[in-house]
Amino acid sequence: MNSTITIHIDGYQSEDELKMDPSDTLAEVKKKLIEKGAKVDPSSRFMAHGRVLEENTPLHYQGVKDRSRLRKIGGIGN
Repeated sequence: MNSTITIHIDGYQSEDELKMDPSDTLAEVKKKLIEKGAKVDPSSRFMAHGRVLEENTPLHYQGVKDRSRLRKIGGIGN
């Protein structure tokens, strides 16, 4: 895929907006968040559309589309 999508990330001091490729994974989302200065724990989990996202599955296979909202959720033990 050659297009980009804009996703919104909740769960930080301010909402972050990221431009991603639909074939990117959650690992790449976390990397971009870190590049923007967010403190992202490697065990951080995210939800979109009521589902916990898998780390290494492309976003578009998990139902993440343009203008989707990802919500950071607490990890086990938080």
